Amino acid sequence: MAISIKTNRMLWGRAASRCSLPDCRKELVIDPLATDDPSLVGEAAHIVAEQPDGPRGRSDLPVEERNKYANLILLCNVHHKQVDDQVNYFTVERLTSIKAEHESWVRTSLAGADWSRQSKGLRFFLPYQPKDFVGRERRLERLEGALMEQPGVFLLHGEPGCGKSTLALKFAWKAAAVFDAVVFQTCGHRPAEEIAVELAGHLKLEDVRLAQPEAQLEAAQDWLRERLSLLVLDDVWNDDVQKLLPGPPVSVLVTSQRRNWPWVDASSRDLVEGFSAQEVEECFRTHLGEAVVARHSAALLGFAERMERLPLAVAVAAANQTNALEFPACADLRGPAGAPVIQRPTRRGSRGVLRVHGQRASSIKHRNW
Repeated sequence: MAISIKTNRMLWGRAASRCSLPDCRKELVIDPLATDDPSLVGEAAHIVAEQPDGPRGRSDLPVEERNKYANLILLCNVHHKQVDDQVNYFTVERLTSIKAEHESWVRTSLAGADWSRQSKGLRFFLPYQPKDFVGRERRLERLEGALMEQPGVFLLHGEPGCGKSTLALKFAWKAAAVFDAVVFQTCGHRPAEEIAVELAGHLKLEDVRLAQPEAQLEAAQDWLRERLSLLVLDDVWNDDVQKLLPGPPVSVLVTSQRRNWPWVDASSRDLVEGFSAQEVEECFRTHLGEAVVARHSAALLGFAERMERLPLAVAVAAANQTNALEFPACADLRGPAGAPVIQRPTRRGSRGVLRVHGQRASSIKHRNW
């Protein structure tokens, strides 16, 4: 089986399109010329050869595992030839270590980067990076399969406070290692034309800045289609948002309280619900520490159950309750002024809304839940 598109994207993205050997690390994409397309001078090299008689091919690694991400390292064409010729020095263990160290170097180098910047190649327009994110591994894996391997449209839906926007944002940051462009666009109760103007502004499309909304939308869609892009449309409400969809090869992730958008296939929808019991405990431990959670476990878990394990409720309560003495076994956890931190509707499906310090949950943006 050949190396999949998803695996190639991950390999090039996580290596930042550079040779993994520490004495090289040259860029592997040569810019286009007036007469020619860009040139790729990088190659996916096998750590254990695809065939048993190849370099480092005598291994217990099953043949079906040899074209997968863990067995590949990104190298320039010169060093690919070298590592396959000099197998006594470039052992499986050495190449595995080189790959891990290079990807660690990439993550460290990009940790303080301004992801809203424009560059020749990679372009990202993302808000804050979620901190203290816990759980949701299965959903992140499903998003990877639905949107990274091939272009698609996927919907995360659920009630306010379930964490769908933060899940989408977490995925968007992970996708930055695979896509050339990742754009996070908040929609809300706005017409598509207004959103399109804001989107074109994010992309800094100065040539159409004063044009009609339709022209700005067309320019934004063209920009996205010209590169391997992920577009996140967050908090979608209006039917006309369908106009924003660029089509292939762009992947689109949508979040909404609604689940019945006709332009999203039923197999490409995921209902985001409350934390699992394990995720609740992990969230409290992350914010409060093992000792506090052990001492007040019953009160904390009881509160989480009353809030139906909604991530917003759990995370806000954990972030506000930093003193172990503030965890009484009572109906509501209290904020610094003594007011309930969270107020939950009395029954699921009611017209009530989740409130945090008196604000509607859907109005509170850019928190870490």
